[in-house]
Amino acid sequence: MKKVPQPKPLLALPDKTGQDAELCELKRKVEHYQELMNFSESIFVPSSYEDLEKRIKSKTKKLVQCEHVFVYRYSEIDKALYRGDSINIVRANSPIIPVDQESIEGSCAYHGALLHIVDAKSDIRFKRSRYTGNIDCRNMLLVPLFSQGSVAGIIQAINSKTPTFTDEDIYLLKVLSNQLASVMENHGLFEKVHNQFFQICYALSEAIIKKDTYTGGHTKRVTVFSEMIAKELPLTFQEMRDLKLAAVLHDIGKIGIEDRILKKQFRLNQEEFEIMKQHPRLGGEILGHVKGLDSIVEGVMYHHERPDGKGYPYGIKEDKIPMIAQIISVADSFDAMISNRPYRRGLPPMEAYQEIIAHAGTQFVASVVDGFERAFKKSHMYQSGQQKRYKQAA
Repeated sequence: MKKVPQPKPLLALPDKTGQDAELCELKRKVEHYQELMNFSESIFVPSSYEDLEKRIKSKTKKLVQCEHVFVYRYSEIDKALYRGDSINIVRANSPIIPVDQESIEGSCAYHGALLHIVDAKSDIRFKRSRYTGNIDCRNMLLVPLFSQGSVAGIIQAINSKTPTFTDEDIYLLKVLSNQLASVMENHGLFEKVHNQFFQICYALSEAIIKKDTYTGGHTKRVTVFSEMIAKELPLTFQEMRDLKLAAVLHDIGKIGIEDRILKKQFRLNQEEFEIMKQHPRLGGEILGHVKGLDSIVEGVMYHHERPDGKGYPYGIKEDKIPMIAQIISVADSFDAMISNRPYRRGLPPMEAYQEIIAHAGTQFVASVVDGFERAFKKSHMYQSGQQKRYKQAA
């Protein structure tokens, strides 16, 4: 009987299924490390701490495949962890966690060691912890953040989308924590430098107060009003910062105006007003010597320009007026209208508000006036004005 050749065992064939699985796993790892590199670049972009934290959470969730991520900073003053910004302003809903062994989060910072909790509900520290809110925690991974050899905070990943966190997840979170600690430290230093610079700018504005007492209180109010308006408009974090500095310094050019004009108790005559109209240009010249202040200089130079081209000192129209200058123009004019002068009483805020609205598109850029209107209606000035109207009507 002729023998039928037997097929070779399947094990002798190349394991295509295994190769495909390996390739998929390799591809996944490549994607993860690409994400890690992209994340490394993105977190060095200047932003508020809140924006930075959002990016951290989003990328961490994607990299380690988990449901929730929390970043805690360590406060040396309170000896506690908190979720807040880089200048120790704690959010109202942010828990304060003592650095001790009573909670999982506190233990991670206390020991300065990674914690991998496979079954959160069976861990006695989790039962004592009140810091995860209503989250149904199954497992978690916590990694300390170090700055100059000391714990600066922790990053916490909760509920792996796979049965538990893997060794690769642990490695990725460690790499992330090293990058994050460095960025948080640099961000804190940047905030300190920025705040110091801001204080210098306020000191410069004090020099104007000595020449013109009106300008002192006016500068502070214009800064507040500018920020109120800006919050209603699509400005970036950096634009908000530049706006605040420009508002503080918008009248710095008055240093170059003669005292006889600045301190005059009566309305300026035409000749004096023509001289006063040069203070935005003078301000631009003073600040123009400082590198890196381009947008701030523009805010100072153009804050008296109008969209209809009838402003001063350059007479440029809407499309040439920078957004920062547009905002300061509205804030500056509003405060000028409500402020008392030796030769006239200031308008009630509601009347000044109506004046701003009436001149949208001519004296003021319409989109900025819209932002001003939204901001004003949220303020106590609007509420007080409405109450007075109701009383008068009654």
